Amino acid sequence: MGLGDKIMRALTGDDWNREDEQFRERHTALGSSDLDYEKARPAYQYGYAAGTNEQYRGQSFDAIEPNLRGEWESEYASHSGSWDSVRGYVNRAYQRGQETFVTRSEEELAIGKRSVDAGAVNVSKTVETEHVREEVPLMREEITVERRPVNEVRAGAAEIGAQEIRVPVRQEEAVAEKRAVVKEEIVVRKQAVQDSETVEADLRKERVHVNDTTRTVDQVDDLGDRRG
Repeated sequence: MGLGDKIMRALTGDDWNREDEQFRERHTALGSSDLDYEKARPAYQYGYAAGTNEQYRGQSFDAIEPNLRGEWESEYASHSGSWDSVRGYVNRAYQRGQETFVTRSEEELAIGKRSVDAGAVNVSKTVETEHVREEVPLMREEITVERRPVNEVRAGAAEIGAQEIRVPVRQEEAVAEKRAVVKEEIVVRKQAVQDSETVEADLRKERVHVNDTTRTVDQVDDLGDRRG
């Protein structure tokens, strides 16, 4: 098994899956238009695996480049591109693999909105009966009978016989008629009104504390002199 295979097989799925999206975002942000990320991924994997390999821990990229280049050209160049075309990606991933890091997280308040039922407004009609009274002027005819003495002689008036005359009399009477008349209309509209509400929550955040217990060479020498 070549060195390149050993490097790539040392890279576990979980380790790489955590870094894959990071490399993708950086690759896109840098505008690496000469090679899309899917084609550049093997170079990132190769560089990251080398950076996390204990054999190369603490060594600069320039120092181990000959080894990485040789393995790449012999095993991967034919299907993943020449070394010169992927060197920058390998270097970038190698530097990431060399890093030892602790992530710091904190909670953020994510406030969303949802529509809930706040009730309803019902508009209904009922029928009420109201007794009304109105004065209506009415016209009627009245008969007046008057007797007057007649002194002159009238032709035919002296004949004696039965006679009857009929005088019709009319009058107005009130007629009550009911009809439905539209008096008003009730319009119901909805409108959105902006309110505000205060949302409170306790959020946790991590803090990083660095405790440096290392000693420089001068400190070690000084400690030895005092012991002597």
